[in-house]
Amino acid sequence: MKTIIPTKLAQPQTLPLLFTSLFQQSTGESSILEKSLNPGLDSIGVRVPDCNFIRVIARGSRSALALTSANLSGQPSSVDIKDFENLWEHCAYIYNGGVLPSGRAGSTVVDLTKLGQYKILRPGSAKDETVAILERYSLVEESSAS
Repeated sequence: MKTIIPTKLAQPQTLPLLFTSLFQQSTGESSILEKSLNPGLDSIGVRVPDCNFIRVIARGSRSALALTSANLSGQPSSVDIKDFENLWEHCAYIYNGGVLPSGRAGSTVVDLTKLGQYKILRPGSAKDETVAILERYSLVEESSAS
């Protein structure tokens, strides 16, 4: 992935945990990401979960994990593992932590693929907090950067 945001901003403790960053996806054989996760797209959503168990699994796997909110781009957020049953064949493991109590608002999804800019793709449950943090780090909304 090509990172084009301030390093401090990329730290998991800086942004709300209900925040998904969209980055440019690495291409070629060097990418550790499963190609079927976002077929035909040059970006990938990344989120650090608020769950120590899953963080340990992620570190140990040295690969991407499809989390409970796993869904194909543009589809409703998942709140239960059955909601993304169509992706199971692409997953080595599925950990069931139960139904998410927060509902389908999901994470705030932000496109960070343009240098110094952000674009809210889905408001989600942490939009205001996320925008305040992004702007504190001098990122400007894509539509107002023109």
